Amino acid sequence: MNKGKDESPASPARRKIILGGAALTLFPVNLFGNLLQSVFDPSARDPFVNPLDKELAFESRAVEYFRKNYGEKAARLAAITLDAYRHGRNSDFPHDPLLHLAMIRQESGFGDTRFLISPVGAVGSAQVMPNIARKEPFNLKTVYEPQNYKTARAAHLKYTEPLNAAFRAVLSRIQQISENPEFKRLYSGVAAFRNEWGFVDEGVMPPDIRKKYRSAVAEAKKQFMQGSENIAGLVFDYISSLQQSADFGQKLDASYRLYEDELGSMVFRDYRKGDVRRLRVDFEKKLEPKVLRSEAELRRADERLVNELVVPPSYKEMQRLTTKFGGNKVLAVASYNAGEDRIRNAMLVPRFAETWDYISNVFYNYYSFRRDLGLK
Repeated sequence: MNKGKDESPASPARRKIILGGAALTLFPVNLFGNLLQSVFDPSARDPFVNPLDKELAFESRAVEYFRKNYGEKAARLAAITLDAYRHGRNSDFPHDPLLHLAMIRQESGFGDTRFLISPVGAVGSAQVMPNIARKEPFNLKTVYEPQNYKTARAAHLKYTEPLNAAFRAVLSRIQQISENPEFKRLYSGVAAFRNEWGFVDEGVMPPDIRKKYRSAVAEAKKQFMQGSENIAGLVFDYISSLQQSADFGQKLDASYRLYEDELGSMVFRDYRKGDVRRLRVDFEKKLEPKVLRSEAELRRADERLVNELVVPPSYKEMQRLTTKFGGNKVLAVASYNAGEDRIRNAMLVPRFAETWDYISNVFYNYYSFRRDLGLK
């Protein structure tokens, strides 16, 4: 018996549209609202911008503060960073050296040997990736990057690019929605109610405003879903690419472990297989840090381990990112962690738990430093 049209099995393309439509209904409202707000309301993007002090006359006091509270390594890093600031402050959007030190503390605990080698190959106090270390502004000559690591990274990028492309397509569609007069009418007056990250927060809204905000987000989501059938397929691509990327990331772990052990044996005198991860995972147990090799040996192994060679260019890179994002400290810091392309394409902080934790800790450190040094 011939089946009617509605009874025929769904084609792969049809199944993709159906599954994508189902995924849309589960698209988190708070995420959707944050994406909309970041696109539609640029003034809310940076709650952290403060004018940088014109002069750091307290430089010697600042170095002593870091020595007293964080040790000799931190004091040395502070001196190098302040020197980089003196050479790079003639900018429309100067990068605050205390913010840079807050980043270094988050990246490596001011050069703590437990955190000098990351799970994905970032190395040193500033946690610089091998591919970045060879480019401007670092231009390092000796960077440990064996072929197995290059192969693993290339494969990883191959699997994450579809995810990035799908995310850019979602944001492009949201940009179209934000320009709709109906959405603008519903959204007006809502942006004043923001949390500490600059995002609209229902928790601080009066009931009538909260209702209006939810209506605006619901209308935007409705418009998003009313696009062509490609919209559902696009969301399906995004979710499936995310899963594929995560699955493949687990397969890369063996390659990264090998890289850690090879470089670890070149960096530490008393290295045993697995020590890089053992020390990082067991940090709260206060295990003894490993013993670093001499600076001459570190230079021969990987120049990313030499503070004088990586801190000034990392400062210069943050200066560039701060200028790139119009003085927006949050987006500049997020770019250093998550990658400039992700931030530039979206002009907002991606919803990666690691990146949000990173930003939170960096700015907590930053404002702690400023408070302790008597700055506003």
